[in-house]
Amino acid sequence: MAKTTVAAAFLLWLLTGSILGCGDDSTPEPPRAAAPASEPAEAPEPSLRPEGPPSAISETLRENDRLVRIPRLAEVLRGLGPEHVTDAQKALADARLDLGAPEIELLLRYWSSYEPKQAAEWASTRVRGAYRGAALLPTVEAWARQDPWAALQFIQAMRVGRSDFTEIAEIGLIRGWYDSGDPGIEDYLVALGPSFEQQRAVALRARLQILREGADPTMDWAKGLPEEDPKFKLAVYRQLGSELGKLAPEDGVRWCTEVCDGPFGDGVSTLIAQRWAAQDGPAAMTWVSQRPSGPQRESAARGAFRGWWRKDPDGLHAWIAELARTGFPIWFQPALSNYASSVAMTDAVEGMKWALLLEDDYARRDSMLSVAMKWKKQDESAAEAWLADSPLSEEDRDRVRNPEKYRNNPLRKPEPGADAP
Repeated sequence: MAKTTVAAAFLLWLLTGSILGCGDDSTPEPPRAAAPASEPAEAPEPSLRPEGPPSAISETLRENDRLVRIPRLAEVLRGLGPEHVTDAQKALADARLDLGAPEIELLLRYWSSYEPKQAAEWASTRVRGAYRGAALLPTVEAWARQDPWAALQFIQAMRVGRSDFTEIAEIGLIRGWYDSGDPGIEDYLVALGPSFEQQRAVALRARLQILREGADPTMDWAKGLPEEDPKFKLAVYRQLGSELGKLAPEDGVRWCTEVCDGPFGDGVSTLIAQRWAAQDGPAAMTWVSQRPSGPQRESAARGAFRGWWRKDPDGLHAWIAELARTGFPIWFQPALSNYASSVAMTDAVEGMKWALLLEDDYARRDSMLSVAMKWKKQDESAAEAWLADSPLSEEDRDRVRNPEKYRNNPLRKPEPGADAP
């Protein structure tokens, strides 16, 4: 069956399949232990009230020092079998135990190793507020490892119910599905369609393989995807580049060498540079400077700027100041425009100094307009004084003073050979 047909059928199944209810944020109630297969359906359920002598689990949870309690609880749970699941359920329901997110996650991780469906359903309805994410992640992951298609229906129910925790539950779905070895995960990713949700899921799928198997098998997986859905393959190539830029920049460089000039390479170098610069700005900038000239290098320079600026603006300031001593090379000009605009957010006078250093007429004009508009908001009289003697045309001065007037007439880059206004 063709990939697109599989994806279409898969999406139809998502929309018409059975949906599990997600419940609400009602007061927590004791979870119900799953009855053994041999027990009659009408048999009374066991009481889960925290009565009787304390179990090893509840005894551990009475330790006041959380730095002692949490690792001790993990050690206790690691040594227990399925016969103690009820003890974990009782602890989760015991209001006398001051449970935080780590304890809830550990208890549910243990419970879901034997009864993932029941644990996930309980987590989605009986864990309150901020703790619900910590509860859903391990339970959905365990469920997807055992039965990804059932876990997927559970996620779809959360999505229909507009749950605030769908994203974190989906992380558990992807993790567990990848571990299950079920190849249907690719059909799921395709069925998400071009969207932020697809990008997020593809990035996680790629990251898992990089961390567990290495960069080369992950590259082989991406290259082996069929080309009949070019948008999906482009999304995979880009997100793989993004993850390699963060986890293994040297492998990201190899990936770009293989694919950046090919039919699915658009934007790959930008994401590699952005993720790499967040960790090592000078190294990422050096790589960008060595890329062939053209739109991809311009975009990569901007990407490296964004990554470095968000992570270490002081380091970027110092690096640019040093670079300015010898003049800005042509490859850095696109990022210089971004720098001028970013600096102008808090200091328009300083931002304008950098904008005026741009060599390209259109880029300099565009940057001056952007900075002048920010300046007008910060100090209108000072901005007006600058405008009066500025190199901007009368039309551009009017653009600064009356931006709403030009909302439907944005500044457009002139065609090569045309004179800039």
